[in-house]
Amino acid sequence: MILLFFSISGGEIVLVLLAVLVIFGPKRIPSMARKVGKVMGEVKRTTNSLKDEIMEESHEINETVKSVIDDVKVSEKENNSPKK
Repeated sequence: MILLFFSISGGEIVLVLLAVLVIFGPKRIPSMARKVGKVMGEVKRTTNSLKDEIMEESHEINETVKSVIDDVKVSEKENNSPKK
């Protein structure tokens, strides 16, 4: 999908913008642009929130794994120490 965007030339973009202007008219384009901006902002906030949540969860998992590894190391040391 991203590669498709980069294969569009400047002339094609101008043609699409001209078609949008003709179809929707100059009065509706600003309100449509505001709506698109709001939706894009909401998508960005949602993806940032999701990313933060994933990072927090992965940090908690890393801490749990480190704790388990430390417990295993302590247990191994206790089992390998000479018994009296």
